[in-house]
Amino acid sequence: MKKILLIAKKELQSYFYNPLGYLSAGTVILIATWLFLNNLFKINQADMTPYWGTVGYILSLFVPAMTMSIFADEKKNNTWEILKTLPIKEDEIVWGKFWGGAGFLLFTILLSVPLAITLCFIGKPQIGLIIGGYFGIILLTFSYLSLGILISALTDQALVAFLITSVILILNTLMSQVKYLSDFSLNVRSATFGAGLLNIMDLFFFISWIIIINQITILILKSKTK
Repeated sequence: MKKILLIAKKELQSYFYNPLGYLSAGTVILIATWLFLNNLFKINQADMTPYWGTVGYILSLFVPAMTMSIFADEKKNNTWEILKTLPIKEDEIVWGKFWGGAGFLLFTILLSVPLAITLCFIGKPQIGLIIGGYFGIILLTFSYLSLGILISALTDQALVAFLITSVILILNTLMSQVKYLSDFSLNVRSATFGAGLLNIMDLFFFISWIIIINQITILILKSKTK
């Protein structure tokens, strides 16, 4: 666990020490907020449900851009060979990178808290729905992250990793609009939390997704280090 935390700290620092990280996170929330506010006064209803849908779409591009070089940079900077010589297991590397990225994504999502507070002042939103919405978008984002890390482990080309991850996440979003495929869409399962429905099966789905995808990434890294 200590090694996982050390790797997570290193990853988190790489995001926060880069001004582009703050700029990217701020841009995601600003675009989502601007689009949401444009419709808010038209529908005249203090409800963040449409906001989470917009954030989900934007994150389907933001997360691939964030994860596309998560392993490519290690190899480019010759730190991957160093990592392999250290007494660090592949599962510690994967989970460390995952929790480091998760910390930054959580920071990005929490940038929207001022919007939620503003809604509470200008209207009477249901607090339970807001909390559920945050819970759902966090699970969705972490699932995106695990997929991005997996694709990054499969290829040394950052641009290829970005394109593949983006296409998969876009297809996942489109699945939410197809009747017989919607149950397999991460977005649909995330939206249930925003609707105030705490479905244990949806929670189990997200947790299973993250664990299984990360485990596949671990197996891929083990096969590459043999």
